[in-house]
Amino acid sequence: MVKTVWEQINSYLTDRNRLYMFEFGILELLIVFLIGFIAPIAIIISVIWALVDILKDEFTGYNKLIWVIIVIALPLLGSILYFAIGTKQKIVKQGSKQEAVTKNRGIIIIPCSYGQGVIS
Repeated sequence: MVKTVWEQINSYLTDRNRLYMFEFGILELLIVFLIGFIAPIAIIISVIWALVDILKDEFTGYNKLIWVIIVIALPLLGSILYFAIGTKQKIVKQGSKQEAVTKNRGIIIIPCSYGQGVIS
């Protein structure tokens, strides 16, 4: 019995199409590489990109703090949500005037110098 187990282990180790006794082929190794190396790097890059974008722009109220907390607490989902929803909540600067861009229901409110808003 011991000899048959040793022969099995030896046959697994000598087969050139398998990685040791785990029967990993090249496709499995590629999948492990993508999941274990490329995906975490992509997540880290997206989180850093989202945080830099949040911190360099202006938001109304506490939106900046809320987005930073969301992106740090939920890295992948938070950065996806920020790029899908949060970028529409920025305050856009044009010259010396500021526009609060809100895309709720397709209405954009632009403050005028007379104190009345113009709805476009």
